[in-house]
Amino acid sequence: FPDDVYTLRVLVEDKAGLSTDKRLTLRLDQTPPTVALSVPQDGALVTTPLSITGTVADANLATYRLELAPDSAPDNWAVLGTGTAVVQNQLLLHWRAFPPDVTYTLRLTATDQANNTAASLRRITVDTTPPARPEGLTATLLPQQVRLTWQPSTAADLLGYSVYRDGLRLTPALLGGTEYTDTNVSEGRYTYTVTASDRAGLESLPALPVTAVLDSTPPQVNLTAPAAGATVRGVLDITGT
Repeated sequence: FPDDVYTLRVLVEDKAGLSTDKRLTLRLDQTPPTVALSVPQDGALVTTPLSITGTVADANLATYRLELAPDSAPDNWAVLGTGTAVVQNQLLLHWRAFPPDVTYTLRLTATDQANNTAASLRRITVDTTPPARPEGLTATLLPQQVRLTWQPSTAADLLGYSVYRDGLRLTPALLGGTEYTDTNVSEGRYTYTVTASDRAGLESLPALPVTAVLDSTPPQVNLTAPAAGATVRGVLDITGT
């Protein structure tokens, strides 16, 4: 039978011709709810408070719930929120209290009054912790150049490094390696530091800074006494700059 409202009739008649007629109205519902998660997308990186949106629709909706389970314990579902009203591509939950940084499955499940159930799943990665600051930053002076090196980051989701001189970023794109040469550097005193960034766009604290002093001007020397070509003897006062 298709989903609809039906009348169930029971007619009982005895041998004397007496009868009793009972009628009962029933709603046949064999169709599960419509369920869809709109935000976040599958594979999303979650780094800041998130508005989870989606659709839960059914003429006989009973309830829906949002749950989360880590990949390390896929059957350990934690309830984030519940509801009983139909939602059409609208807010389901403002998610603010994040669990530890790992990969999870987000599940939206709806159940109607006939106990039909449907679910929508998304795999997401929570990442709210930036990488540790780079360690071991050193500077080597070269003619009009400063060569920087540092130790590799241990962050599993490292994307690259940024180099700063006197607070200004020198590298428009992230560096994949652990060295950088600042070229065409004028004489002066400079402070360098390096940060690490992960795939979620989170940037570490700066490495402990190093200072480089470039000086390519030789000293100025001038003798004022004795004069050039002078003949001298005995104790002599030599003066100059």
